[in-house]
Amino acid sequence: MNSGTISRPLFLQQLVFLFLLGLGISSCTPDKQVKIYSNIPVSIDQEMALDTNKALNSSTQSLNRYHSILREHNQLKVEYSKKAKVLNLGLEAPSKNTGVVFHNINTQFLVPLLPYKHNNILDDFDKANLLLAEYARNGISLSYQTDNKEFAFFNTSEENIFNEDGEFIYSASGTIEPNPKVKPKRMSVINNCLNPSLWEISATDAVGEMFHGWFTLPKDLYFDMVKHQNGIENSTEELYKYIDSPPNLETIPLDLDRFRKQKKLIATAIPQVAGEKLVDGYSSQDSRRKVQRGFYCILRDSQKLEAASFADLLPGDLFDMHSFKPPGIYDKNERMQTAYNPAWDQVEFYDVQPLTSYGGKHDGYGKYGYLEIHLKSSTNNERIIAGNIPIQLLVLSEDYKIPGFGVGVLASSELVERRYLRLKEGTYPHYAYLTKERDDQLYLMNNHPVGYEQIYLRPFQKEGKTYLRMTIVSYERIVDLLEFNIPIHGDLEQLVLKASASYKPPIYEVYQDTNIL
Repeated sequence: MNSGTISRPLFLQQLVFLFLLGLGISSCTPDKQVKIYSNIPVSIDQEMALDTNKALNSSTQSLNRYHSILREHNQLKVEYSKKAKVLNLGLEAPSKNTGVVFHNINTQFLVPLLPYKHNNILDDFDKANLLLAEYARNGISLSYQTDNKEFAFFNTSEENIFNEDGEFIYSASGTIEPNPKVKPKRMSVINNCLNPSLWEISATDAVGEMFHGWFTLPKDLYFDMVKHQNGIENSTEELYKYIDSPPNLETIPLDLDRFRKQKKLIATAIPQVAGEKLVDGYSSQDSRRKVQRGFYCILRDSQKLEAASFADLLPGDLFDMHSFKPPGIYDKNERMQTAYNPAWDQVEFYDVQPLTSYGGKHDGYGKYGYLEIHLKSSTNNERIIAGNIPIQLLVLSEDYKIPGFGVGVLASSELVERRYLRLKEGTYPHYAYLTKERDDQLYLMNNHPVGYEQIYLRPFQKEGKTYLRMTIVSYERIVDLLEFNIPIHGDLEQLVLKASASYKPPIYEVYQDTNIL
């Protein structure tokens, strides 16, 4: 993707030069709003190692996973421009005076967001939304560039850190050996979901993951970014305490009127459990890798159950999954369990007008209106609610993905080019909540202990009838927990079919370049 016409302000160019001063490149007068933190430790290879070149995670591992020269880069320099809302990072190898530099990272791409109107002093509902957004594993993948005036990229302080050779080297004897100096195709910066201010850096070559490290930002810096990006004036200590030790969310009423104007109920339906769905089916490539690598099993009465499809499951059967724990690694010995619960018996569809925004243009997908969907359980007085869903993108040929419960939660990881396009010209931020009804009032529930993380929506047709498939995916996107076929008809069916007939995928969903893996 070529750089556009938006020029980076001069002070930001100076900021980059100041940052590179630590790498011996240039100097300038510092911006008073720039905070600089040096010598932040980067801990590498924290996952459980399964063999020589294989770690317990869902990524494909490169032959260079434990050999890359990046492993010598074990400390970080951080510069934050409060005025520009921009981070610059330097991954450094002090013994060699070399570094990899991450330029121009918009903090909006990484920190938890509140993409709706709220007061500067957050109330309990706002803080709960910040908590749910914090739970998201939010990362961006950067490409190697010499410059870019619109979004983040990475390059190096010295030309000879990497080479242009392939991922493998053939030795004189003909064996395949790692190439420690292979240049990464992409490097990622990830805001970890487990602790506020815990972040990650990773790199991939054309084969797979070649480097992974963890670091902790100073608490004041992290919450300064969060507060400034969202216009928050609550104290850092208050926000940290709330996120680090969250209260019981079930005392907080759900206030959807901040996100949309509800116009009318347009349809109701009885959801049907998708008994034909394979238990080892999956909704994404991330899930596919975890399913195929045995990140879960099914238990009934503490015994493993060999179930082919959801028709073989009974209420109370357990999805028994690898735990995900600090600093952000999987543990096959500690387990996370979620009960199979198909007791959802009614669906309501509402016509709504979105009020949310990332600050860009979001009106390009409203031709057929927007939906709010309520999946209701009379047994447990619970609802799963998803809204601000553009019917124009609810089509037969694609899944509509809600990557996390809360409001405006972004994909757990994506190309920075997609993140840029999504926030600048994508849809209105959608929302999803697990709720409990008491005395005719809906209250929040914390979906994470329950194990729900994502929602996938996709219409399909069978025997001349149209249905909406609704899939609930587990925490860490390990496995699909629930799937329902919801019959739709009348005006809603006709709108979905019209949208499907004229569908063109948004560029933020399909953008790719020669660096994509």
